[in-house]
Amino acid sequence: MTKKILIVADFDDTIFSREEQLSKEKIFKENRWNAWNRVMKEVLWFDYMINNYYKNKIFPKDITSKMWKNDIILTAWLKEFQKLKQKACNLENLKMIVVEKAEEKIEKLIEYVKTLDFKPDLIEVYEDRPKYFIENKEYLEKKLNTKLDIYYVEMDWNRWYKKIELIK
Repeated sequence: MTKKILIVADFDDTIFSREEQLSKEKIFKENRWNAWNRVMKEVLWFDYMINNYYKNKIFPKDITSKMWKNDIILTAWLKEFQKLKQKACNLENLKMIVVEKAEEKIEKLIEYVKTLDFKPDLIEVYEDRPKYFIENKEYLEKKLNTKLDIYYVEMDWNRWYKKIELIK
């Protein structure tokens, strides 16, 4: 019997690194979180960011190459911008759920799993900031009646992964 695995991956700094933009755009260092959203919408604009930092860029495919039909990108930030990045990176074939805040990922994962026509035997989570999944591991396993493996991801720009490590 084949084990049914569901892969859940974050986008920013898990599938695609933001290091280039952080190093080149001083305005991002001075404006974090919600201020960054304002900068994205009013100062730099989505088109500028997509064309300069996402379109036709090479990035490691270690995680995305394993993803298929039911696997998802579960990410936080501005939905419109995340969808544009997904398209620019040619990842439109993957399902994407966008939440405003990272802590919302837990309930969105539960909602998503309930829509599947199968029960995953294992859920693999790939995250550069896995805090909420670690804190809610037992809750998720009990609620979804499955095993959860959480992988900490550390990228080296978009050249390769420094680390994809199972958190024990």
